[in-house]
Amino acid sequence: MMDLDRRDPAAPHRGITMHKLPVGGDLPGLVFAVGSVAIFLIALPPLWYFVGFAVLLGLGVAALLRFTRPSTHG
Repeated sequence: MMDLDRRDPAAPHRGITMHKLPVGGDLPGLVFAVGSVAIFLIALPPLWYFVGFAVLLGLGVAALLRFTRPSTHG
């Protein structure tokens, strides 16, 4: 029979690696972050409660920092 897998098992994978994806802090970065979370949640549905708690905690910390830090305006 013919060997279908002719790749060298010691050779590195030639696919896209995460460090090669240029993602900034604007809309494409947000789309990338939300898409990554969506893929993660689709793969592991029992962790929905964890993501919900993390979002609420993050919003709470953001509000706390927003209202307790002194203004930097002159």
